[in-house]
Amino acid sequence: VLLLTLTLIAIFSAIDQLGISEMGRIARDLTHFIINSLQD
Repeated sequence: VLLLTLTLIAIFSAIDQLGISEMGRIARDLTHFIINSLQD
C-alpha cells in the first residue's frame, strides 16, 4: 500500500507540473476507485 501511495504521489506531482486538468480529473477518479477497492 505504501508503494502504491508513493506511486500516486509521483503521478500527481507529474500531472501538476504538466498542468493538464483533464488528466488530473481522470487521476482523481482513478484514485477514488482504488481507495474504494482497498476498503472493500
